[in-house]
Amino acid sequence: MTSEERNQAKQFSPDSRSASQSAFQSAPLSAPPSAPRSDWPYADIVNLPHHVSKTHPQMEMPKRAAQFAPFAALTGYHEGVDEAARLTDAEIEPDENMLEAMDQILNQALSEGNAVCLTYFVPDEKKSGGRYETASGEIRKIEDGVFVLSGGLRIPVRNVIQIEII
Repeated sequence: MTSEERNQAKQFSPDSRSASQSAFQSAPLSAPPSAPRSDWPYADIVNLPHHVSKTHPQMEMPKRAAQFAPFAALTGYHEGVDEAARLTDAEIEPDENMLEAMDQILNQALSEGNAVCLTYFVPDEKKSGGRYETASGEIRKIEDGVFVLSGGLRIPVRNVIQIEII
């Protein structure tokens, strides 16, 4: 080790503190020393026995653990974010050409007794828009503006955007 390296090492050693520096500035406060030094700030209490109350019973471990468990300061926040992020489709309004084509396919299916595949819009209960679903089966009847399929499924006629014969 060169003399310059020794001077640098001496400069950073704990024994090289100036008189103006406090002993507490260089003492680590994270863990007490094995034998407490008198200049350590908590030397007078570090080795005292743990206090146990004679009047109050100790808290049960599950209750003690529960008090340190994380809590949801924003109850329902994540559900709200998930709801806002959920995508919905806009409802398609069929034009005259689409309505005429669906009417022809529907008349053919009803006259021949064919099964059909209906694509229809289901409005969302919580926000604007909705989703499109597909159902298949024979149309048993049309009553009060509702298709009644062979499985009992009821689909409003105004929500149907496509009819295909299977």
